[in-house]
Amino acid sequence: FFAAALMVSFITLPTTSTSLFRMFHCYTLDTGERYLIADPSIDCLSSTHSGYVGFAVIMLFVYPLGTPLLYAALLFQLRAP
Repeated sequence: FFAAALMVSFITLPTTSTSLFRMFHCYTLDTGERYLIADPSIDCLSSTHSGYVGFAVIMLFVYPLGTPLLYAALLFQLRAP
């Protein structure tokens, strides 16, 4: 079960990381309005987007940074003496 969980986390790491980083990429119209490129219906200056950004920041520490750190800790723990 542990090996399967590591494989799933390794396979989903690039997609999840890309989705999280896309929350920060907005484009600006000539009128000054800013919209999220991933979902143009979301105004980047709205409270909805601020909530998404807050969640994305927390998840950046959990998944894109936490997964490689977990792999490094496991490798460090299992290294030869």
